[in-house]
This record gives sequence, structure tokens and C-alpha cells, in this order.
Amino acid sequence: MKTLTELRGLHDSQNVLASIELFKQQCEEGYARGKALAIDPSYRDIDNIVFAGMGGSALPASILRSWNLLAKPSVVWNRYNTPVYMNEKTLFVGMSYSGTTEETLAATKTAFEKGAQTLGVTVGGTLAQILEGVGKPVCFVDEASNPCKQPRFAVGFMLGALIGIFESLGLFTENLDIEKALASLGKETSLDDASADARLAQSLAHKIPVVVAAEHLAEVAHFFQNQLNETGKTFAIAHEIPEVNHHLLESLGNPTTNKDNLVFVFMQSPYYNDRNKKRFSIMRELVEKAGIQTLEYARESGSWLEEAYLFMQSVEYTSYYLGLYHECDPSDIPFVTYFKNELVK
Repeated sequence: MKTLTELRGLHDSQNVLASIELFKQQCEEGYARGKALAIDPSYRDIDNIVFAGMGGSALPASILRSWNLLAKPSVVWNRYNTPVYMNEKTLFVGMSYSGTTEETLAATKTAFEKGAQTLGVTVGGTLAQILEGVGKPVCFVDEASNPCKQPRFAVGFMLGALIGIFESLGLFTENLDIEKALASLGKETSLDDASADARLAQSLAHKIPVVVAAEHLAEVAHFFQNQLNETGKTFAIAHEIPEVNHHLLESLGNPTTNKDNLVFVFMQSPYYNDRNKKRFSIMRELVEKAGIQTLEYARESGSWLEEAYLFMQSVEYTSYYLGLYHECDPSDIPFVTYFKNELVK
């Protein structure tokens, strides 16, 4: 097998690694921009929150919601329209890295029609033009910290922006020490095939990963699934404990090729609820009894928030390495590009 250094020279055409290495900087810059965004005080007087976005642009909102810190009911909306309850007491956040995502633009138009308090997080594009045209706040994503310009590698920036925005609006139920949580992040010192992330990628090569997580890591697992799909170039699924325990266990025996094709990746945390910890243990036992490979995925940290960020950084490296081990270009997304091109015809 070629080394990661050799594979990168052959396949990383858009310098994805540079974007991954800037993950900490992205998080810090996004938080600073969100915190500094000028927002009218009326945006605090709301009853609910609607995040509209697709793919990598929606993941920051999904991760934030999973932390259960928002003081108002919220939803991540992945459709063209908006929830029927949306009104002038709704805070609507349009999330589109490119600013041209048609579903998000359609939802933003409806948000205006319903009088929602509206803002956006984007590089620019049509979304920024629409919002700025009517004097609504826009938090601009800095593409300098994302050289490859792929939306899924701006999750750190966009999540940081959301944290800054909601912190400044006073819409968190507790304070987040974001600077402390980010302090332990850093880039890998080299493309080392013996690193923990590289070894995990090697274990996932030519397998179907089933990622299992809970609580504050549930949507980080979703992020992992998306990265495995787009960057690692492999089919993967993510499930959340405890919900997964109520259905998936009965599927382990069939098809019989499960033993050859699947690998369960259990994202462990000392911060989980004790009942969920027990569920992880029992579920792993049952998966192994079914003859299916399991892996334990953990990151040592000083808090649940630091742990979540460490996992996000690790997920990006692991998926990138997996793409290289599959001898694919991690930046190339030909099927998604084809789909989008056909859609506009």
C-alpha cells in the first residue's frame, strides 16, 4: 500500500488537507465573526428558531441543537418551504455555504413572507444579496480558512459563527467556554500512517461503517457519516443511542454478508448518561456475537465540549485519509456535481 504522503501527491487536487489543518482557526474566526455581528435587539424576542440548510451547511445547526443549550424550541429544516408555525416571533437562520442552495433560498423567501426575524451564514451569493438588500444581518464565512472551498470543510467556521450569534443574543441556557474547548485543537504533525486517525481509516477501508453515538456526539456522528460519504468515498450510516437499540439489533443476522462488510464504530464518551453507557456495552456485545467487527472510537478531553471538537477534527482527518486509501481524490464529488447540473437543466 502506498503511504499517505504518496497518495496525497496523487489525489488531493484541491488541497483538502490545508482546509483540515485550519480547523481550529476556522472555529475561532467563526466564533469571533458571529459574536461581532450587528443584530437588532428585537431578534431576542422570539418563540422558536428555524435553521434552514442542506448537507454540510446544515450540519453546524444540527450539532448545535444536539447540545441541548438553546433556550427556545428549534428545528433544522431541509425542505423548500418552512414550518407552518413560522411567524414574526420566529428566528430564521439561512445556512448556505455557497449562498446559492435552492432549497435554502426558497425557505428564506417564505421566511420573509411570514415576517420572521431573519439572518444568514454564508460566503455570499444570492442569499447574501437577498438579506443585505432588505437590511438583514449576514455573517460571512471567510474562504481564506477553507482553501479547498468545499462546504463540508467549513463546518467549524459556521458552527463557531452560530455559537457567537446565539451567545450575543442571550439564547443559550448556560455559558460555553469556547476558547478553552478549542485550546487543545491542532493539526497533525505529518501524514503518518501510524497515527490514530490513519489507523482508524485503515480499519474502515473497503468496509461499510456504522457509526453509533449518543447525546452531544449524536450529530458529530452524522457529520462523520457525511464526511465518510463525500471525502472517504464510502457508504456509511450513523445511528443514535438509545433510539437505535429499539430496532437495529434485529437486523444484524441478515444479509449474511454483514459479517464481511460491516464495521461498527462506537463513539465513546465518559460524559454520557450512565444508562447510555450501559447501552453501548450491551449493544457492542450483541454486534460481536453476530460476528461483526466493532471498533471503539474515543478522544481524551477535559470537557464534553472539548471532546466534541476533538472528534470533529478527528473525523475530518480520518475521512480524508480513507479517501486516499481508497485511491480517490477526497475533493472530487462527481456524482453530487452531476446531480446538481442535471437539476438546473
